[in-house]
Amino acid sequence: MSLVSEDDDSAEIAMRNALALRYNTAVRALRRPASWPREREQVARWAGSLLADETLTAVDVETTGLENAYAVQIAAVDRHGGVIFNEYAQPNAVLEPEAIAVHGVMPERVASAPTFAELLPVLTELFDGRTVVAYWAAPPKGRWGTGAVRPLARPGRQGVWGISRAEL
Repeated sequence: MSLVSEDDDSAEIAMRNALALRYNTAVRALRRPASWPREREQVARWAGSLLADETLTAVDVETTGLENAYAVQIAAVDRHGGVIFNEYAQPNAVLEPEAIAVHGVMPERVASAPTFAELLPVLTELFDGRTVVAYWAAPPKGRWGTGAVRPLARPGRQGVWGISRAEL
């Protein structure tokens, strides 16, 4: 006959889990650099300034895949959530099955769509003077740089396609 009931085991497991959580939280706090509170405040101010910006525009780009990806759909919304751009793009590249599973854009849908180069003048005018933000888990390697920056290197147009990536 056992002197420890199943309830005792459950209580002991719950207590161990609670102690482990407290320990892990303490370790994370100790590992934070001394600059963490200041950096957190800087990020909060940055995010607040973005949200206060009337020109804030969020962009989402669906691509052909993860490696050597090309745009197949580009969408943008203003700070109030209004759609200001939503177009398919002919990538002139094969759409990977994994990408199709994520975004559902089929090759037939983009076959007769304009190319990125054809959409670029419209995007340039649309984004001119706006604060544009985007998030990519893994940005398409060099596609914005090669596809966007060089065609816009013309007199009188500075900083239209400044590309940066913040590590937060």
